[in-house]
Amino acid sequence: MKHFLLIISIISFLSGNSQINNIAEKLGYDKDAKLLIIHGDEDTSVSVNEALALHSWSSKSQLVIIKGANHVFGSSHPWKLNNIPPHFHQINNEIIDFINN
Repeated sequence: MKHFLLIISIISFLSGNSQINNIAEKLGYDKDAKLLIIHGDEDTSVSVNEALALHSWSSKSQLVIIKGANHVFGSSHPWKLNNIPPHFHQINNEIIDFINN
């Protein structure tokens, strides 16, 4: 089975299942593929409701809400620290678990 990985932070333009279907078709989304959706619960740019809508649209999706994560998961540009933001560790672990299962 193919896997489809999507990190949600910029889907605020989606307003319904027809638009989700159009985007999915353009991305080549396989209806038999698993879908990982990751969203921060403190994202002020894109509502968590957008991730919830996508999750309800896809029966094979897995939704991960990162507690305390903003739109960029605690990062900034330019990144001047030597370590990655803590939320990125959680994202990495979620992606690895998703791919391995």
